[in-house]
Amino acid sequence: MSSKKTASIKGDDTTTVLLEGRQGSSEVGAKIVRTMDGRKVIQMQIDLGLLQMETKGRPDGQTPFGFQTYFAYLKHFAKKREKSLVSARKHACEAIREIKQFNQRCLAWLVLNRHADVLRDADHCLDLLCFLRKTIVYPKRVRDSLERECSMILLRRTQAATLLALEKQGPPQAAEEVRKGIASLRDLPRTPEPANGGGKSQKRDIEKIIRKLTVLEDWIRERYDLPLALEERLAIAIREEEYELAASLRDRISCRNR
Repeated sequence: MSSKKTASIKGDDTTTVLLEGRQGSSEVGAKIVRTMDGRKVIQMQIDLGLLQMETKGRPDGQTPFGFQTYFAYLKHFAKKREKSLVSARKHACEAIREIKQFNQRCLAWLVLNRHADVLRDADHCLDLLCFLRKTIVYPKRVRDSLERECSMILLRRTQAATLLALEKQGPPQAAEEVRKGIASLRDLPRTPEPANGGGKSQKRDIEKIIRKLTVLEDWIRERYDLPLALEERLAIAIREEEYELAASLRDRISCRNR
């Protein structure tokens, strides 16, 4: 089995900065190899092992009920048996499994600098999540897990869109892609906060990702000398009623203008 392309993220190059928000270890390795039957597959390092994924269709290579993805099957199923689908929790479980697989492959594509493939897989996940919200009734625990998964998908999609924009359209569009990603994260449905402040908080998770993306936008603007970064962020902070951030930005603007 011969290796065709290998990528590993470490150090502090451009890609490292853009991937700073990922979960997992400080180093993520992925490569594309050719199997004995001639197929190209992705191999990605995970804790205590190696994850192998197909490059086309579902990452696990399955074709649920003859469809390319479970999402394609769900859309077909919903047209014929909409009332049954609304209460079919088993469909939610299988859909979540597919979302997690595609999200893992998004990370692998990101490491391999296959940014268009990240967008394709991320959009599949986001479209499926939108379908689930509208169509299937599932328990709160499952809903919370889905929304957290969505925030990570949006993070990876924003990272890929930013890298693609830097490569093909330039720094101003790259900074705009970061801002679009932040806006999408702010628009996510929010799950109730855990009682007594315990457990995981979706709001805290999202704000942590937003802070990382804000650092990314600052890095792009500073490196490529894009104007009005602080003023634009101040306007956004005021609009979003983030008064502590607004005060900090005013101080930075004052120091810069002295």
